[in-house]
Amino acid sequence: VPGNNTRVLSQGVSNRVSGILLSVDGATLTLRTATERSVRVNSDLAMRSGRTGILVIGNRYTVFSSGVSADGVQQAMAIARAKHTTSAWPPDQ
Repeated sequence: VPGNNTRVLSQGVSNRVSGILLSVDGATLTLRTATERSVRVNSDLAMRSGRTGILVIGNRYTVFSSGVSADGVQQAMAIARAKHTTSAWPPDQ
């Protein structure tokens, strides 16, 4: 449906979250979402599989993850650049 930001997630992806990259600590990223929520992301798998580019603090990204660990960290399968305006970001799932 044109103009519809809600899409079915790819196989193996159970979560999607977009935000501004605030920090990088090894493989752990911290994003601030459009709703001002802070989200931690383990980027190890995405980096090892080549499913991310160079990450720059202050840029916007969408993280596709396989789920959330017991300590609340998203397990990223892929990380992509997000559109500049938050209204164009797909809804977090």
